Amino acid sequence: MYYEIYLDFYFLENLFTDCAMLVLTAEMLRQNWNRKSIFLAGFLESVVSCILLFFSVKNMVLIRSCQTGMAFFMIWMGLGKKKCRDLFLEVSVFYLISFCFGGAVLAVAGAKKLPVFPVKAVLFLILRLALQILWKEKNRQEHIYDAEVFRKGKSSRVKALYDTGNRLREPYQKRPVNIIEYDAVKELLTGDEKIFLIPYRTVNGGGKMFTGLTFDRMRISKGRKTEIYEHPVIALAKEKLSSDDSYQMILHPENRKDQEEKNHV
Repeated sequence: MYYEIYLDFYFLENLFTDCAMLVLTAEMLRQNWNRKSIFLAGFLESVVSCILLFFSVKNMVLIRSCQTGMAFFMIWMGLGKKKCRDLFLEVSVFYLISFCFGGAVLAVAGAKKLPVFPVKAVLFLILRLALQILWKEKNRQEHIYDAEVFRKGKSSRVKALYDTGNRLREPYQKRPVNIIEYDAVKELLTGDEKIFLIPYRTVNGGGKMFTGLTFDRMRISKGRKTEIYEHPVIALAKEKLSSDDSYQMILHPENRKDQEEKNHV
């Protein structure tokens, strides 16, 4: 019994698989990666694999040694030079992903009697998209804080998004502006507030106005860390700030700097 293997196809499939595993490893570890470095690492490993196949190397010790050595080399070249501890961690993740990926490919291809290469390509795209969605959501959750705003002895608690893209400032003293849903604080308002208008631009470039006022205090918490800001400027938004209601307030990234300047004065 023998198998007919086309060396060029074997090379291309190895190249794709190596590059895919390197990309998934980088995505899993939330690392930046370079296309050229990953391609070169996959290319060299595929060349070595083809050499071993071409010369019909049957010594399993030599084959496993080459595979392990090339795994370290690919991580070192494809994901950047690292310390030994980081390199071993990345190789471990690389092998874990490769093992799970290979098992999933064989299961799908075997059950549906499909060609292996297309299954690899589709599964790679699905896994990469899933990782991107996972990390995006995790990153968003890391930027959501517990917030409590105070006015005239009453308070309201909300979830607040720390938005580094919020550059809104009130036009009079250039103080940073936080934004909160009106419904979240309407119970704190008595009707005698000294309000002012804060102009802002919408996504489509149109100009609108927020109603703004100064609250007595704002407390922001995340885990064991708590920060208190005195007399923060907060704009009232009539519409929902989050489509899924995961937060009701948007924090300005320079609240701390503004508070430090107040304390210094």
